[in-house]
Amino acid sequence: MNGLLDGLAILVSLEEEAAPLRRLLAHRGETDRLRVFGAGPLNAARALDGLEVRGILHLGFAGGLRADQAPGDRFVLRSARDGEGEVSLPTTPLGERLRELGAREAAIFTAPGPLDAAAKRAESARGRSDLVDMESAILARAALERGLAYTGFRAVSDALAEDIPAAVTASWDGERFRTGRILRGLLARPSLLPELLRLRRRSLDTAEILAATVGAALA
Repeated sequence: MNGLLDGLAILVSLEEEAAPLRRLLAHRGETDRLRVFGAGPLNAARALDGLEVRGILHLGFAGGLRADQAPGDRFVLRSARDGEGEVSLPTTPLGERLRELGAREAAIFTAPGPLDAAAKRAESARGRSDLVDMESAILARAALERGLAYTGFRAVSDALAEDIPAAVTASWDGERFRTGRILRGLLARPSLLPELLRLRRRSLDTAEILAATVGAALA
């Protein structure tokens, strides 16, 4: 593998984000670089436990907060913000390579839970961030405090005007999405199935975009 990932761990929060990347790394004999740490702030705070590396590539999905964004658009993070404040993110060689491959720069807001379309519009109106997720500010802050290089790489999974089904947002318990709650929501409202299938397809496509760009960066 080329030098861009030397000494780096690759962190993602969801298995859906990890699957195509795991295939890429398996082909290169590098699957031990990958850690799936779980969604949300609590899991992000534990994501670096036990890691002995010099840097982090943190990638995954994000919600769009700008009207000119579309699903699949890719971004390298320049800053991350949450209730604790804003973290400015220094440029890294891997981040520069991702920009060369077409990723734009973005500021991200890390929310304590998933945002529906109304909450995304409210955050967008504040004009401070381009993207929203539930982990980046916490993980970036922890990495920089440890002296680790941090590269945040995100792809839009849901655009500003798109709503995440209420059954999904309601399934969040502060640490994970509860599949049983989603299924109960589907039983109560069978017409939700096309929305859930669309969300699943979008997640798979977005994960493939992230992995393909990382693969191109390493080619």
